[in-house]
Amino acid sequence: PHGMLGTFGRVELLTDFGPAAVAELAVSAPLAFFGLALPQAVLMEELTYRLLNFGITFGLLAAVRPAANALSAFLDKVPDLFGMRSGLQWVLRQTAKVSGKAFAIAASLSAFSFAAAHFAAWGVNPVTLAVHLALGLGLAWTAYRSRGLTAPVTAHLGYNLLSIGAGVLVPA
Repeated sequence: PHGMLGTFGRVELLTDFGPAAVAELAVSAPLAFFGLALPQAVLMEELTYRLLNFGITFGLLAAVRPAANALSAFLDKVPDLFGMRSGLQWVLRQTAKVSGKAFAIAASLSAFSFAAAHFAAWGVNPVTLAVHLALGLGLAWTAYRSRGLTAPVTAHLGYNLLSIGAGVLVPA
């Protein structure tokens, strides 16, 4: 291709495709690429990074507070030998504070994993890192706010289509 993708050698998307594969497929088999391969790749990335990575991490961290509170309430029935019970309850109260940071921790881990996954096909550079960290955080927020995957899949697919459009179709 003679567009920006060929000139710069990259459009920041798709962990399974590199710049040459995206350019070739977008031109040689556009229906198969845009109708099947691209949506499938986006869906798999969203299932991996938003459902499994972000969703499970967020759920586990959010469950820390209720679990710590329940254990602390149970310990109220146990004698406080040598201050051990009160010490353990203090540790549980401190641990419960993690739940208040569940979104920030889960979104950051998910975004970093998302960015790191793109390094293999797209290379390690500050632009790739910044773009994918920001995109990963935005998509995690979208999944959190929408309580589903439809919105992040749509946003991710839209981002990829715009990136390909700018990278392949815009002259260098």
